Amino acid sequence: MTATTRKLARQLKTPVSGLSRRRQALIVAIDTATQTVSIQLGGDTTVLTGIATLLSYAPRVGDVVWVDQVGPDLLVLGAQGIANVTTTPDPQQADIDTVQSTASQTYTNLATIGPAVTLQLAAGTPCLVIVSARISNAGGGPGFSSLFSYAVTGASTQTATDPDGVEQIAGTEDFTLTRASVFIADGTGAHAFTMKYRVIGTNTGTFFRRRIVVWPSH
Repeated sequence: MTATTRKLARQLKTPVSGLSRRRQALIVAIDTATQTVSIQLGGDTTVLTGIATLLSYAPRVGDVVWVDQVGPDLLVLGAQGIANVTTTPDPQQADIDTVQSTASQTYTNLATIGPAVTLQLAAGTPCLVIVSARISNAGGGPGFSSLFSYAVTGASTQTATDPDGVEQIAGTEDFTLTRASVFIADGTGAHAFTMKYRVIGTNTGTFFRRRIVVWPSH
């Protein structure tokens, strides 16, 4: 038995008469694939992985939590008191009013990049992302479209995609269009949300009064 194994055995010693006991712990990592967390029990630096949580608790790195222990089995019940608010910032918004265009058929920046906002997020934090702009096509008829969406860089990454964006199909009229979608951070740290633009067909899309809003869940 290694020193680490002996240490863990002491930590997870079965309570007297099989009764459960409650302990404090710190969330240090989240595995979204298995829906488990890694924790450090109070007063110790050993990391325990693969720990289940109550379905009603949305874990965040940095949360101080209560853990129920029955023998070697651990279950995270939820955060103690108020969760770590440093990783759940207030909603942010950015706007660009400049009229600019692109003929790129892949998502790109306009001459003035953005709009963009940056937030500090914990892994697992859901955000409502809203993108809006006034948009028009140079070409009309089937096969000519202009689109805008958003990309995420930083602690988590996500490329701009059509399902998260807005498409102005055919026609040369100006329309103000808006799209809302949910983004869930898979890393902890700074996340930059930036609007991106593209067209379909031999077309030039023009965009102005651009706006992005990112609203993290508290």
